[in-house]
Amino acid sequence: MLKILADAAELAREVARFTAAVGIGAVYTRRRFDLVLPGGRTPLSAYRELVSEFGHQMRLWKHTHFWWGDERCVPPGHHQSNYHGARLGLLMPLGVGESQVHRIRGEAPEPAVEAEAYAREFPEAPDLLILGIGPDGHVASLFPGSPALAETARRFVHVSESPLPPRDRITLTRPAIASAGRVLVVASGREKADAVRRAFAPDGDARETPARLVEGALWMVDREAAAGME
Repeated sequence: MLKILADAAELAREVARFTAAVGIGAVYTRRRFDLVLPGGRTPLSAYRELVSEFGHQMRLWKHTHFWWGDERCVPPGHHQSNYHGARLGLLMPLGVGESQVHRIRGEAPEPAVEAEAYAREFPEAPDLLILGIGPDGHVASLFPGSPALAETARRFVHVSESPLPPRDRITLTRPAIASAGRVLVVASGREKADAVRRAFAPDGDARETPARLVEGALWMVDREAAAGME
């Protein structure tokens, strides 16, 4: 399903509202919300909306556990760390307890071992997985042509061929994506329009556009990112 929002600001608000709605439902039914956060710059505006519009929902945040779909192999305080961005923009403003934060240790000396450890800790069926999409069609750290695209057993792997620095990443794979109860893909900006179009093309290839691995997701995009669909 594709939902087109007027602009980036409206997109951020809708992502925040959807996230809070799924979370409140999960907490109501099972007293826990497992939320898998994306990396990059895409979620930062949505984090601000979550804090400003739903920061008062203390019961929600008390029972939310935060996970990540991928991480760059850098220390947690590094400006390129996905955890670092979420910590500053979301976790600290909400006052989230450390026991609720499950970060990928990007600084681990053996990324492949960390990927295996994280896969064991990762919830069997997270309530909501949020993914961004790159201009090349990548999601998480699954880039075009990556051998990780063919993974059918392991839920997290170490990849070392990222075309963007840093080259070493730890990323979820198709089995982890498929395990999520709900998947939300978010795209903003005209530079994402071609990738969005290719993700929905009837004759595309996931090896060229990894976002095609994401099945049954809700897509929220602003009008610029939807330009290729019109």
